[in-house]
Amino acid sequence: MSAFSIASASGFAIEASVPKIKLAAGQLCDIGANLCDEMYFGIYNEKKRHPIDILSVLQRSRTLNVTKIICTAGSIDDCRRTLRILSTPTTATASLDDTLPPTDAPEGEEREQCLAEAFGLYMTIGIHPTRCDVFAADDNDSSSRCTEAEAEDEHGSLHVPGAGTGSRVLDTLLSLVHYANLDGRRPPGACASGGPETAELRVGRGRRTAVALGECGLDYARLQFCSRERQIQGFLKQLSLAAHPLVDLPLFLHSRDTDGEFLRIMQENQHLYAKRGGVVHSFDGSLEEMRALSELGLYIGINGCSLRTEQCLEVVKAIPADKLLLETDAPWCGIKKTHPSHPHVGSDFGAWAVKKEKWAAGSLIKDRNEPCCLHQVAEVVAAVRGVALEQLAEQCWQNSERLFFFPR
Repeated sequence: MSAFSIASASGFAIEASVPKIKLAAGQLCDIGANLCDEMYFGIYNEKKRHPIDILSVLQRSRTLNVTKIICTAGSIDDCRRTLRILSTPTTATASLDDTLPPTDAPEGEEREQCLAEAFGLYMTIGIHPTRCDVFAADDNDSSSRCTEAEAEDEHGSLHVPGAGTGSRVLDTLLSLVHYANLDGRRPPGACASGGPETAELRVGRGRRTAVALGECGLDYARLQFCSRERQIQGFLKQLSLAAHPLVDLPLFLHSRDTDGEFLRIMQENQHLYAKRGGVVHSFDGSLEEMRALSELGLYIGINGCSLRTEQCLEVVKAIPADKLLLETDAPWCGIKKTHPSHPHVGSDFGAWAVKKEKWAAGSLIKDRNEPCCLHQVAEVVAAVRGVALEQLAEQCWQNSERLFFFPR
């Protein structure tokens, strides 16, 4: 493993341990990574194996030209935890499992840069289909109409003028979007009467941090976690939120083994998301489904799980160039040696990975995917589509800019 220092965009030195490879691609945007997953906190199957190493993960991603990362969230707790990670000072990542230091520097001192600013981190806000049982609280009409005080006390959210969705869950999501993106005066969970500012405000001042609504959709492969009926209910509610004037965000969509039901719902409700569109991430569906989704104006997100069969590779070849996006879905969905896509990988990090029990500072962890591996996804997709890596990287970068980072 080769360790070396580089200068990051934030101005501080980075100690990065990465393989010596030729960086043929330009800037890359990982549209989906689960940075709040416990693996990046050194926890595997509820056992602590090594220290928090998020900073090293982010350093490697920047070294390999992954200059923007969208962190996905699938629950209210995920959203809050991701906000906390993004707002952490670059020198304080070890404190992520403890109490963060105060947000604002003393008067006259420059505020320290947070991870979101230093590494181009953004996030989604939404409820994953397998967690849609949370919408059960909305079944009773009387309980879904809550006062501002109730919303603060019971859900840690804040009243947003002009909201009033009639759903406790949607109101909470709306408040998270509002305080991540708009005025930044008070973070989710702060005292409405004007309590002290907390770390979430680091990512809320003049910066649109939440760039998509989701991860939402349907997952019929894991009905043991949430029934079809409840998933559909939660999906439709979040589609309605996409049309809310205070949201104005594209959708980050999940679809697995739905036998056409996901596509039907998207076709019947196109009017709700027509303005900003969205992306169907980790796509592994059929050629026909991909074409139908593209005709709705939706983008298609490709990661290692989208490249695991010959049929998947045929679908990747056919995705319209202006609808193609790249992701890792880290720490999951890495490209495996058994996948037909693996021969197209030009930058194999396997020789530099260690088992989690043998973790050392700066090391990659065997079988734990991370954003730097987006370089591999780009290499495979470029090879399968028969285009230069530079061309593929530029096209996907422009697509991500158009979908997520539009002027407001």
